[in-house]
Formats: sequence, C-alpha cells, structure tokens
Amino acid sequence: MWTLVDSRGIDYGEARIARINGEVGYTTSMQGHPAGRYTNLRAAVEAIHAEFIRSHTPGFKGYPKFDSHLTQESGPPLPKE
Repeated sequence: MWTLVDSRGIDYGEARIARINGEVGYTTSMQGHPAGRYTNLRAAVEAIHAEFIRSHTPGFKGYPKFDSHLTQESGPPLPKE
C-alpha cells in the first residue's frame, strides 16, 4: 500500500496493489471512498493526487472538501478591514 500525504503530514489517499481479473493492478481510495482501478502505480498515484487537487476547487461535487475540518484559527490571520 502507498499512502499519499499532504504538506502537513495528513493522509489524503492511498493506492493498493491488487489482482484485477488475474493481472496485477492498483486500486485507489480517497478519504476511505473507492476512487478507481489502474494497471500501473504511476497512473494510480497521479489520478488520486489530481482528485485531491480538484477537491479544493469551488463548487466541487465529489468528496467532501479535504480540509473542511480546519478553522480560520489554524491558518494565518485575515487582514482587518
């Protein structure tokens, strides 16, 4: 199993080696949800990372926004108006 980790050290996805129809392949998941099957590790990791990046865009309808559990207090202060 390969775990993808963000810059804060938080796991956001994984790729697991698996037998798919008698051939070696990889299954991926993001936040515990299945995300796809791939025939090589590079494609699996690139796909899950792209999904992680997309999860940060406004209006994303897939997985819950990855860092939705964070509050403003965890980041730099906002400028005062």
